[in-house]
This record gives sequence, structure tokens and C-alpha cells, in this order.
Amino acid sequence: AVAVAVLGIGWRVYKNYTTAAWTDAQAIPTVQIIKLKSARAGSTLTLPGDVQAYTSAPIYAQVSGYVKKWYVDIGTPVKRGQLLAELDTPSLAGESAQGRANLVNAIAAQKLSEATARRYDALFAQGAVARQSKEEKDADLAAKNAAVAAARASLYSVSSQENFRRLIAPFDGVVTSRNVDNGSLVTIGTPTSTPLFTVSDQTKLRVYVRVPQNYASYITPGMEVTFSVPQHPGRVFSRQQLLSEVGGYDYVG
Repeated sequence: AVAVAVLGIGWRVYKNYTTAAWTDAQAIPTVQIIKLKSARAGSTLTLPGDVQAYTSAPIYAQVSGYVKKWYVDIGTPVKRGQLLAELDTPSLAGESAQGRANLVNAIAAQKLSEATARRYDALFAQGAVARQSKEEKDADLAAKNAAVAAARASLYSVSSQENFRRLIAPFDGVVTSRNVDNGSLVTIGTPTSTPLFTVSDQTKLRVYVRVPQNYASYITPGMEVTFSVPQHPGRVFSRQQLLSEVGGYDYVG
């Protein structure tokens, strides 16, 4: 009985000791330490991009009308000032005729008022009319002069709009889009207005690349960027290659 009691007490003391040691060991946190190293060296980032003309101008109509005739199509090289299309503007022609008639009417009224004012000036000098009558005729002449100036300005505005019937190229380039045909109705001042033509100067190109925010830190000033295009499979272009091979071309990264 004594031996059994001694063995039982000894076993319990041993278990208490091992349990306390295991608890102390578990209380110590275990961590894994690694050395951080930048992965940028030797890594590459491949992103899709768009190649666009450095200078591109959409040609909109400045007056409403119908397309009378277009002269250039997509892919046609054009020079600065070259005629692209002509518009037929019946309403503008009517406004121009009305403006000329208004100017003739205003000039006729001005001449009559001027002659009347001269007569009243002579009569006033002779004391035949009152000063108020003379000043009324002078004021009427000033009003007629202002009416003539307004009619001339209105006619000039309409006449200047007639020049917009001819659509011309703003610079040397290539027509990259045409959205009109003969007889098409062209309206201005509407949200759905589209450019009739687009002229692009393709002597210099620009590469647009959209970089996701997660990779923004990879972009640094002065870094070298290369790109490839489906039209030349297997070829990789860089800035120096473009400048040496085609001359005058450039890209912005």
C-alpha cells in the first residue's frame, strides 16, 4: 500500500512538472523572420496601350445644312487649307439676302434723314425753325446712322458664316474618319453632333498606356520603356530605335 501511494504521488508530481513546463513553452511566441528584398530588379510589367497621332483634329460643321459634296475619304493625305467638303445652306442664303435688303433699307432712311437734317440746319441758321426741331432731326440722323451700322454688322455676321460652308483641313495630315455622305443633314448645337471628318498628323505618334494603381510605384522618371505592335510580330521597339529608323517619330511613356 505504501509503494502504491508513493508511486501515485510521484506520478502526479511528475505530471504537474511536465504540464507546467509545457505551459511555459507554449507561452513563448514563435515567429518566422525573413529578409525583405525588392522584386523589381529583373521583373517586367506588360500592359496594353494605344498608339495615337500626336496631333488630331475633329472637323465639325459651324453652320447647319446639307452635304453638297465631299472630296476626301479615309486614308487620304491632305494639305493645310485643302477643301474637304462643301455644305448647301438654304436658310443661310435666305438670311444673307434679308441682311442685304435690311442694309439697303437702312441706307435709304439714312440718306433721307441726312438731307432733312441739312435743311433744318440751314433753316435754323436763318431763324426759320426752333432749336428743338433742329435737334430732333439731328437725333433722327444719329439713329439712322446707328441703324446702318447695325445692318452692316448683321450682314457681315451672316456673310462670315457663309465661309463655313467650306470645310478645310487645318494642317497637313491624313483623314482618319469620315462620318458624312452626299445629301446628309448636318445640324449644329445638338448633343448628338459628331465630327464630319478627323484629320491626324501621323508624322509623330504617342503611346498611351493605362497603369493600374497597384503598379504605380513601378513607374519612375527616366525609365526605359519598350513596346511591340501586332503589325510587326516579334519586333520590340524602343525610343532609340524609333529615332534612328524612322526619324521624327517619338513616344511618350
